[in-house]
Amino acid sequence: MSSAVHRVASDPSHPAGLRRLRSPVFLSLLVAPLMACDGSPSDPGEPIRAFTSVERQVSQASTGFGLRLFADVARDARPANVLVSPLSASMALGMTANGAEEATLQAMRGVLGFGGLAEDSVNAAYRGLIDQLRARDGRVEFRLANSIWYERTFSVEAPFLDVARKSFDAEVRGLDFADPASPSTISRWAEDATGGRIKDLIRSISPLEVMFLVNAVYFKAPWTTPFEPASTANGAFLRLDGTTVSVPLMHSDATRPWFDDGRVQVVELLYADSAFSMVVAMPSDGSTIEELTGSLTPERWK
Repeated sequence: MSSAVHRVASDPSHPAGLRRLRSPVFLSLLVAPLMACDGSPSDPGEPIRAFTSVERQVSQASTGFGLRLFADVARDARPANVLVSPLSASMALGMTANGAEEATLQAMRGVLGFGGLAEDSVNAAYRGLIDQLRARDGRVEFRLANSIWYERTFSVEAPFLDVARKSFDAEVRGLDFADPASPSTISRWAEDATGGRIKDLIRSISPLEVMFLVNAVYFKAPWTTPFEPASTANGAFLRLDGTTVSVPLMHSDATRPWFDDGRVQVVELLYADSAFSMVVAMPSDGSTIEELTGSLTPERWK
């Protein structure tokens, strides 16, 4: 499961509408370890089709954004473990971009990697990707939910909210942010959207905050080739500081996609009917986590 929250504070010099959005604070939480491909679903609710060229562009841009985000967060958080959700972060920022203009808009588009794509095309691509991710595999429980919560006295332009509903399938609600119950109202939405996995997402609301844009993802699926519980056995896990600790390790003799170039070892673990997968990358002997995270460009990922 994952959740991303974009907290928007009002700018006193431009109090009238969201089109003057400036310098927001962004927080990304947890991880959704999934990747979409053109696999065959078992029982989709939405007709399966090939991704459009713009959908592929937005998807590839989101991959690049996610790799850059992870490298930056990992560097700043070292040596702590780091979990980020590129899908959640990209979608929350994609919604927000519809409320930005001028330098702020161009900066957000640059960070997200959208280049010269028109705003309408990007929104349509997000809509298509949401539908296709939900429909891709009938054996996968995949929930993707977006929402916008705004201070009810804050003037928000209707077209911005309409785009959020239409292109991002977002729930939109005005609340009294001064009401002590408002944080728990937003948190309950995130908890429901993630099957109870994410609790207390919003603990408090600053008097300057006028809007929350939230993405939540829940993903649950069986492995295509399951790991046998009887094959789990304790083994040595090497820590960054060179020490080892004994932990339970899963084992499997199945054939899986594998890559090794002497600097990194990569294996792909397929879910269900193979429309989704988890890709695990590990530094080869003589290489480090820092070198690996710093080398993960979209080109190298391909």
